[in-house]
Amino acid sequence: MLRNAFHIVFTLLVALSVGFGSAYYMVENGREMTATTYGSWFGWPETGGSDIDPYRKATLARSGALQLGRAEGVVFTATHDDAGENLVGGCTYLISGTTPSASAWTLRAMPIGPNVSDKNTVYLTSFQINRHNDGTFDITTSPDAQPGNWLSTANMNRMEFILSFYDTNAFLVVGQETTVLPALQKVSCS
Repeated sequence: MLRNAFHIVFTLLVALSVGFGSAYYMVENGREMTATTYGSWFGWPETGGSDIDPYRKATLARSGALQLGRAEGVVFTATHDDAGENLVGGCTYLISGTTPSASAWTLRAMPIGPNVSDKNTVYLTSFQINRHNDGTFDITTSPDAQPGNWLSTANMNRMEFILSFYDTNAFLVVGQETTVLPALQKVSCS
């Protein structure tokens, strides 16, 4: 009888550990598994709709983030460059190309790690960008001042870029082949 009780308790502990452990992993680290990716950028265009996945819903609830409706805004994040390497503030990156149609967009560089606050975040808006004649743009991110469109990454170690689109319908149909986000290439590191 004692042996059966031990097996029941052991089985229950294993089941609870696996269940809670997998849920915690998905909320904490699994965000990219359920995301839609466009090159280096990942996001959840379906978040503002009724078909949001439960893990994304849990992540939003845990963070307290306010999610806009699908046509109101969509956010994409890049933690790696196009070669798959981590983004580092001491490196120079070129973000180039075009963006989907939107009333406005912002590009933020934000450090990753403990004790990170909004005061360490720098950004550019679509209204500040100089464009080429064909509508494309080049943004250089670097700890040192650069000519043209420049976003400072001074005093950042590990970092991410956050690209937010406002008042857009480009992502209403997920997986559109015409939707392209800017390329993100490392130029050099100091």
